[in-house]
Amino acid sequence: MTAPPPGPELEPCRHEFIVETTQVSVAALHRGGVGEPIVMLHGFGSTKEDYADFPRHAVFEGCPFLAWDAPGCGESRCSDLTQVTIPFLVKTALETLERLGFERFHLAGHSMGGLTALMLADARPDRVLSFTSIGGEVALDAGEAQHSIGTRIRKHQGREPPHGMPGEVKT
Repeated sequence: MTAPPPGPELEPCRHEFIVETTQVSVAALHRGGVGEPIVMLHGFGSTKEDYADFPRHAVFEGCPFLAWDAPGCGESRCSDLTQVTIPFLVKTALETLERLGFERFHLAGHSMGGLTALMLADARPDRVLSFTSIGGEVALDAGEAQHSIGTRIRKHQGREPPHGMPGEVKT
């Protein structure tokens, strides 16, 4: 299998805002363009870099593109990880898309990102041109839906946030 041909480069970007009462700083890879935007949401334990090669394929040529680090994952930060739930991720994604000017877009997500994308598509069907679940969860029981993803993130990281912005680990 050969590597895809080079295409317009993705640029790192960061968006800082408040969701409900929680400060977030979203790190993302972004590319502008004139086609229909492509939005990729990663699964738990993954990052935006998982999707960095997608826009290099010819089928995505000229399309604006966004892959983010969900709050508490990768380079994104969140002032209170206990607030990170799927509805919180949907609100965060919508705010990020607003800041990029993505009015209507194709949406894909894997696992946790697939559920976030599904809930986003359900909440705003007027904005979603298509939805693709990449091996994602399409339903949760009520107990799991209420479970804080922040707890899983902290457990995955193996530590509680020390000082500074909660959720941020200083090295």
